[in-house]
Amino acid sequence: MDGDSVLKQLEASPDGTMEMNELQAVLEHLSPGEWSNGKFEKLVKSLGVDKGGRVNIGSLFGSGPPRADAKLKAVIFSASDYVRDFMKPFVEKFPGSFFIEQDLCVRTAPLCAGANAACVFVNDEVPREVLQIFKANGIKLILLRCAGFDRVDLKAAEELDIKVMRVPAYSPYAVAEQAVSLAVTLNRRLHLARSRVRSGNYELSGLVGMDLYGKTIGILGTGKIGQIAAKIFTGFGMKLAAYDVFQNDVIKELGGTYMSMEEVLERADIISLHVPLLPQTTKMINRSTIAKMKPGVILINVSRGALIDTDALLDGLSSGIIRACGLDVYENEGALFFKDFSNMSDKTRMQHWDSKFALLRAFPNVLVTPHSAFLTQDALSNIANTTIKNAEDFIAGGKLANEVTAPPDPPVGAASAAALAKPTATQVPAPPEVKLERKRMGRKECQDDGTTVPNMDVKVAVFSSSEYVRVQMADLVRHFPKSFFIEARCHTSTAHLCAGADAVCLFVNDDGDEEVLRR
Repeated sequence: MDGDSVLKQLEASPDGTMEMNELQAVLEHLSPGEWSNGKFEKLVKSLGVDKGGRVNIGSLFGSGPPRADAKLKAVIFSASDYVRDFMKPFVEKFPGSFFIEQDLCVRTAPLCAGANAACVFVNDEVPREVLQIFKANGIKLILLRCAGFDRVDLKAAEELDIKVMRVPAYSPYAVAEQAVSLAVTLNRRLHLARSRVRSGNYELSGLVGMDLYGKTIGILGTGKIGQIAAKIFTGFGMKLAAYDVFQNDVIKELGGTYMSMEEVLERADIISLHVPLLPQTTKMINRSTIAKMKPGVILINVSRGALIDTDALLDGLSSGIIRACGLDVYENEGALFFKDFSNMSDKTRMQHWDSKFALLRAFPNVLVTPHSAFLTQDALSNIANTTIKNAEDFIAGGKLANEVTAPPDPPVGAASAAALAKPTATQVPAPPEVKLERKRMGRKECQDDGTTVPNMDVKVAVFSSSEYVRVQMADLVRHFPKSFFIEARCHTSTAHLCAGADAVCLFVNDDGDEEVLRR
């Protein structure tokens, strides 16, 4: 047996492995007497052995021949047009790989025939049944082109000796920026304003927002995405309240304060979720936690849908505790997202009907995007490159940096999910108590130059007084009880309506020209 035999062995093995006894025979033939005294066993240990007893030999050949990567052939599920575009470099790197438009489930899993790896997306289903079909068809590697892996039965994958690798961080900036975009849009009601203007309605009632400056942003989960979102929000001048069982120094550098989750809920004007989906975080936003939120809060979720109990969210929106909600994810999104129902027949569309989601999206103060927070050119490029690197690492053997494995079973008597989710006193120090007071200055209102306006029964005529103006100007009427509202805009034909007033209050589009002033 010579060196060519080694090359032929590797060529015949798409995953770059060889039986241990075959490898030992090859090495003894090439270098007689060099593999005694435990040297062969040490080499095997460094290369790694799979459960079938085959040795990972791809790394023995470095970047030179044989090119085992040419033997990896992946089936790429959920391959819509944009996926085919950004995954083109992967197919060029691994010729023979092919696209499947359908998402992955038990019904479509047999379409993997002819491949030895499967590339799947966040909502593809990979339970034990799918993995068994994969195993029967020779699939040895699952490449997740996403960070989430909760739809993969990792324990079954381990039992079937199928490796699972993911893309842990393709663009935390893209996701964080989407969270901020949703919050700003909902706060200023930009989606409603756009809809009104398109229909010819330029009324301002119902479009009132709040200044972000000086308000409190609550970040639940301060990993890579959470810390970037925190940095952007604090750029608006917001105060930062954070919760995470693992504290991040970046949050402290931003002037943020770590506190219990309950305290964040009580203080935050906007809450943004950035925690992973784990047993202890599933439905962490529920009726109990919503009841603790500051009334009028804006809730944002660009993480995982099952962090929120949808029934509780609907109640929170109906009660007004939650003023607005921005979602890029939904707990039952698997049957909906990444599909186009717009051109389907009513019968087909109703097969996918989700009454809770239909009710949720009907709220005018709810803004839903279709799990698109990651969708930037930068992120897609990172996903493709990392997926290629993951495949190369698998072929080379050795340590797989982005492998995901099943967590160990919890010990008997382990803390409950609720206890795990609740930080201890040593994990999260209690913040100093802050007392706030509001004092009214009375009838002598301070001016910018420090002088005062003497007490007087001023009667103010307030023009352009739509519903929201009457609410916003209620304090003025309390100070000057004889004041009155005029719904019409001020101009030459309506100026006379101010009769009996000592002063007028105008808005940006009211006329105050010479003729109006004379009247």
